[in-house]
Amino acid sequence: MRARYLVPVALLSMCVVAPASGGQPPGDAGIGYSGGVFTSGRTDATRSLEEALAPGPSNRDDTLAGGAGNLNIFVHEGEGSGTLDGVPFGDTSSATFVFTAEVNPADRRRTGSGWSIDHTTASITIDGVGTFQFVTGTRSYVSNSHESVGFSRALDPGPGWDLFQGPSDPAFQSWEMDTSIGPITGTGELLQWGPYWNSVHTTGGVLVFDDGMCSATFTAEITLIFTDGFESGDTSAWSSTVP
Repeated sequence: MRARYLVPVALLSMCVVAPASGGQPPGDAGIGYSGGVFTSGRTDATRSLEEALAPGPSNRDDTLAGGAGNLNIFVHEGEGSGTLDGVPFGDTSSATFVFTAEVNPADRRRTGSGWSIDHTTASITIDGVGTFQFVTGTRSYVSNSHESVGFSRALDPGPGWDLFQGPSDPAFQSWEMDTSIGPITGTGELLQWGPYWNSVHTTGGVLVFDDGMCSATFTAEITLIFTDGFESGDTSAWSSTVP
């Protein structure tokens, strides 16, 4: 969720740094927390894609739990600059990065605009730097009403501030995070990585991306493994003989 005003910037093929929001506390920027629901007093154009979140056990979706296991991966790709453990990267030209997250569809939750899943594990690969595991909890979300996906801090323990928004595509209007989709490419935005928003820790140190717009690609690979050992939709081993 975003707790700052949008700053117009030109959309380029590489991330460009956007000016800071001025460091207003979340409440002063229009986002509040009341009764387990995030609310905003701003217009639709300046609201977070993940406003009106309603975190809590009652929002967990158990319809996919059953007896199924899962092999499910969400992949968020983009490019940007920043620091890892205080060491700059992408300062001369934007560095490509890939967030790879394992999820359990049974952990998805309804939000005010779609669905969200806290990651089981997540890692980042930064070109020229390396691959590191996230220590800070993270999640992926889809905003059906905004036709967009994103990568954020976890809802447990919260508050789930967005870190990478986008891409947007009409295909996300009906996607509920329980089927494969993509790769879908469009425009994304890096935001809210600084310590003011709670530092994001990895096995390589604190990760901070500079705010900015960039290209973004999202892919979801959802493969449910049922108790009979077959993947969802696999009927190749079924017998045509009626017992």
